[in-house]
Amino acid sequence: MKTYKAVVIGCSRMGGFIDNEIVGHPEHSPPLSHAAVYKSYSRTNLVGCSDLRVDIREQFGMFYDLPQERQYLDYRELVDTEKPDIISCSHSAGATCENRGLRRRPWRHCNLR
Repeated sequence: MKTYKAVVIGCSRMGGFIDNEIVGHPEHSPPLSHAAVYKSYSRTNLVGCSDLRVDIREQFGMFYDLPQERQYLDYRELVDTEKPDIISCSHSAGATCENRGLRRRPWRHCNLR
């Protein structure tokens, strides 16, 4: 079976850390964050991340075992370099992501079940 390369754009709460916030909650059913799902599933490989905030990006990289060369400031460089099969955009509500360039690429829907 194919293993899919995944990247996360936006490394904070839903991108990688919400699971840490709700440990012990009766309705907690991990994994919940984008990165935690990719790390837990045998057919996905988390290959890179992007975030404008260096501290958050580095924390995400340490937590998910991504070396610094796979942590990007510019999401376009992340996509061009890593050539992912799956892109998760989980930036904060106040942020904007110019993703028209990503829409023009030949992406396909990927059902991992």
